[in-house]
Amino acid sequence: MKVWSLFKATAVLASLVLVSGRVLRGENEETNDVGVRELHGSSIVALESLQFPGSYLDAGGDRKVWTAKKSYTSNNFRQWRLIKICRDVYALESLQFPGSYLDAGGDRKVWTAKKNYRYNEFRKW
Repeated sequence: MKVWSLFKATAVLASLVLVSGRVLRGENEETNDVGVRELHGSSIVALESLQFPGSYLDAGGDRKVWTAKKSYTSNNFRQWRLIKICRDVYALESLQFPGSYLDAGGDRKVWTAKKNYRYNEFRKW
């Protein structure tokens, strides 16, 4: 999966509705390659690639986001807190790096930034 398609697919989160305890599949009309799995009956989610089943959005040890073919329950690298900012806008906070949010990056490479999501659009989805 290319980082670009993952970047576009992640943006579909704003249109998803999470239902407690169920596996949810959000289909991006453009790339059709992301699924959302709600964890712990809360706003904690794991993003699964539909292109590569069993692969999840991973915060990366170096904060470079990628898809890892690893369980989302083995550690916090593949778990994200979904924070509703306003009607259809969300921020995704890394559970591995609290206070760090999924960031679109100025060079279009997705990473986790230890910066507040309120001040610009880089960390809003």
